[in-house]
Amino acid sequence: AAQNRGRARAGESRMGIGGGFYEAIRPICEWQLLRDLDKSRKVRVGLDASGWEHKYARSLDPVAWVRDGDVQPVVDEVLKLLHKFEPLGIRVLLVFDGEPNPYKRDTDARRAERREEARVKWEAALAQHVPGDAVSEQNLRKAAARAVSRQPAYAQALQAALTQRGFQWEVAPFEADSQL
Repeated sequence: AAQNRGRARAGESRMGIGGGFYEAIRPICEWQLLRDLDKSRKVRVGLDASGWEHKYARSLDPVAWVRDGDVQPVVDEVLKLLHKFEPLGIRVLLVFDGEPNPYKRDTDARRAERREEARVKWEAALAQHVPGDAVSEQNLRKAAARAVSRQPAYAQALQAALTQRGFQWEVAPFEADSQL
């Protein structure tokens, strides 16, 4: 949610916590780099699994995500991130989004509409795609990144991998960031 501190433009809503929350808590927070934490203290960190889904799906291979629903590279990347906490003695709790928030119905509808528009543009870019052409590849990747949407298979695959590796996770009643 830290990257979502900026103000939304007119008619646009941003994901995450807003409304001056970070500015309000800044005076009472002690910011510290993870590597500088006292390793003798038990530290538990909560992460928004759904936020990482979106971040990694857009940055790793959005074409495979949109075209094939290939969630494994994103699952692998989240697991790599979690393993970075282990040598620091930090226990991580991943929180997944639950049901859609009924108070954000209009926002969710606008986002769904934008994703559908992006999906149509992605399909057009795919139809015009010339394999091996750098500009065509870049246009396809950009269009796919805009068309990324949640994949239930991601949550299922990551939850299974977390359980298998002994990481803790839970599903929020609504959005993960408000649960955290």
